[in-house]
Amino acid sequence: MKIEYEADMLREVRELLDVARGSWRGICSDLGISYHWLTKVAQEQIASPGVNEVERLHKYLTARFPRRAA
Repeated sequence: MKIEYEADMLREVRELLDVARGSWRGICSDLGISYHWLTKVAQEQIASPGVNEVERLHKYLTARFPRRAA
């Protein structure tokens, strides 16, 4: 169950990063994370990027780029 939750969160983070393309440097600056790490996560080149960082990124992205109803 926990693994599924983490996988779903990572998938959503990657979708939100796609929406936020062009804002990645600002996101990295706001969160104090590496741009290199963020790009690797977005490109699915890091299989297990760390749940704490993904949760933090997820919280930031969902607040800054809320999904709109279809």
